[in-house]
Amino acid sequence: MASKSSRGSSKTGDDLVTATLAGDLDKIQKALKKGADVNYNKYKKLKQETPLHIAARIGHTEALQTLLMSGADVELTDENKQTPLHNSSREGHLDIVQTLLLSGANIDALTTSNWTPLHHASSNGREKVAELLCQYGADVKALTSDNKTALDLAKDNNHRDVERILTQFN
Repeated sequence: MASKSSRGSSKTGDDLVTATLAGDLDKIQKALKKGADVNYNKYKKLKQETPLHIAARIGHTEALQTLLMSGADVELTDENKQTPLHNSSREGHLDIVQTLLLSGANIDALTTSNWTPLHHASSNGREKVAELLCQYGADVKALTSDNKTALDLAKDNNHRDVERILTQFN
């Protein structure tokens, strides 16, 4: 009997992940009503991401909001210690970054390589996200494991607009 229960839990978790990938609010809500763990992270193909990581990475704002309202933990990390805020900052999803910050996400959370969300935004040329993170008080002087600041990463990748913003906050 216990294994049946575990399989059911895994099935509803998988359903939640699939629905989140598709941004399908009805199926997300259905999976949650069936008892899916909002913080489910056992889906190996997705590198231990939770549904919140997925919504943040893909840019499904409504799915992210639904997961947050259902109690998703903004601080859970994947195998590289990336939070949903790292994912949304890297991908440039400004509205999601702001939602996560307002939901209590740690603005200076560190990955296994000591990257903050600001490092991700800067390295990928996400000007508006970098500016928002700075406005919320991100540590512009934080160093990666390679001793790089967000400004260094912006320069290395020729993101002049991000450089300009970081210089203002430096």
